[in-house]
Amino acid sequence: MTPIHFAHANGIPGAAYRILFQHLAPRQVHYSHALGLHMPLESRSWQPLVEELVSEIETRHRMPVIGIGHSLGAVLMFRAAIARPDLFRQVILLDPPMFGPGRRAMMMAVRLLGLSGRLIAIARQAAQRRDYFGSREEAFAYWQSRRFFQQFDPASFREYVEEGLVKRPEGGYTLLIPRALEARIFQLTPVWIGRRCPAVPWRYVYAARSGLLTPREIRAHLARFPSGTMLPFEGGHMFPLEQPKACGELIIRLIEEMEQEKSRHSR
Repeated sequence: MTPIHFAHANGIPGAAYRILFQHLAPRQVHYSHALGLHMPLESRSWQPLVEELVSEIETRHRMPVIGIGHSLGAVLMFRAAIARPDLFRQVILLDPPMFGPGRRAMMMAVRLLGLSGRLIAIARQAAQRRDYFGSREEAFAYWQSRRFFQQFDPASFREYVEEGLVKRPEGGYTLLIPRALEARIFQLTPVWIGRRCPAVPWRYVYAARSGLLTPREIRAHLARFPSGTMLPFEGGHMFPLEQPKACGELIIRLIEEMEQEKSRHSR
């Protein structure tokens, strides 16, 4: 059975998705733990992260994988599959950032003016995240009160608290993925997910309630990437952690559909 390799969203360690992975059984799931920890903050694009993901898949797998990514991880998986289609059997993208012409123009202008840190709200918020807690219990109580986490599946939230922190030598806990790195990755969000399609079967699942895509943008992306299929998931951007069971069921269905399509075309 083809193994899965999973790439996480920005600021969310791969191990935090363990509840989702349980719903992908009996398929074996490997995951990137924390992409970018060694990426210089002076980096100018996500290309070092793409190369890191490709290297992980090359090193950890002896056969092509089913590549699945969420948000940041979905863009990296898409680009990795374009660069190295030999490493993949299929690719499933879970709500990657994709922008229409208007938002692309705005983001390009912000970059040219050097204002990404100030005008990209999610990057500014990441840079201001609380990054020290005296205990995991303190972090649990604090994050539980934040709107971002309130829709998380309870078990997935516990995994995030467990995996998202590391002990500091002087005591207490800090973020596994440093807030400066998380903010920089958001600042470098590409205006294009990619300029061509991967040469392997792929599916794009977008969150119907995330606000990342308008109906017009969906039609434009379908015209631009005719070899893919875009389908909605009834939830917000963090649906793999908010609805892991339903997300897992959808992933299994998409894998089986693509396998059946490939089998029909090979006859």
